[in-house]
Amino acid sequence: YHIRYRNHSVRTASQNFVGTYSGIYYKGRKLENATTSFPRFTDGRILELNGKVVVCYSSLFIADMHQGDSLPTYRKQLPKGFSFDWATDILYSAYYKKYLLSGKTDLVIRDSALKEAKSVYKSNDKDTEVILLGENRGSVYFASGSDFIALNPLTKQIKLQQKLPEQIVDGHISNLNNYLLSNQALYVVHADGSTKKLTDLNKAHTLQHLSGSDYVISTDAGLFRYNTASNKLSELIQGVEFNRRGLYLEGDS
Repeated sequence: YHIRYRNHSVRTASQNFVGTYSGIYYKGRKLENATTSFPRFTDGRILELNGKVVVCYSSLFIADMHQGDSLPTYRKQLPKGFSFDWATDILYSAYYKKYLLSGKTDLVIRDSALKEAKSVYKSNDKDTEVILLGENRGSVYFASGSDFIALNPLTKQIKLQQKLPEQIVDGHISNLNNYLLSNQALYVVHADGSTKKLTDLNKAHTLQHLSGSDYVISTDAGLFRYNTASNKLSELIQGVEFNRRGLYLEGDS
């Protein structure tokens, strides 16, 4: 099935929200005219968690969710005196009960109440972007340029795990192997630190883990399925330019 947003560029989605360049939709209703405090656009992550919705855009929007179809209620933005050029992604660490927020070259930690923000990483390369990848065994993993990095949110210790030949654009963290995506290829980083190229790609940008050994990869030239067990890449949709962060998994859909 599909839902069409005519004359819109759909950028990101969550369980109840769809973010576009022309407005944000909540359960099919455009919020641009419903509340003046809601962002007019987004191309960053939308996260629904702990009774809140967090929308990353040129700033950060946080709202309280309600039961039923009631509109979210605006809460707060970034702390005064702290700002990003652009907020792009957010991850919640269930282990540490903290939020991690990336914004182009920056990475900060915010407490569970979303009141404090402490910088833990900043890249000196303005052409790179901090990419949040996931959490495993007390470490949060992210990428900056071609660097694959682990962070301990408690001690703020940062450790370089691996360096790829190309810039990392997405990835998936698992218990055994970590999968890193560049525009040109998909790589696996094994537990012993060894790295292997799994398959070549063209203009790839988003990696979505389905289950087990199955992944979906979206590119500017189509949608693909990759199985790490069989090492097989198959084309799902040919010749369609997909938007970055345009994949969202809910249950088995």
